Amino acid sequence: MSFEEALSRESDTGRAWLFYNLGCCYTLQGETEKAIASLQQAIALDIAYLETAKTDADFESIRELPEFQRIMATNL
Repeated sequence: MSFEEALSRESDTGRAWLFYNLGCCYTLQGETEKAIASLQQAIALDIAYLETAKTDADFESIRELPEFQRIMATNL
């Protein structure tokens, strides 16, 4: 089953986890725009991922980008 298939079947809690991990995968593949979009969706579903992303090594390559910084500055 692909991430996309799983997203269509999961609850919001499960979808947040999937979006977060999809963001990690996209980051590691160099797909920055998709990584940012996935991370934003994860955080919108579960704010706890905001703190997790701040120190997750998977996001190291995009941590200094303005888009990532904007997400980290989010106060939901």
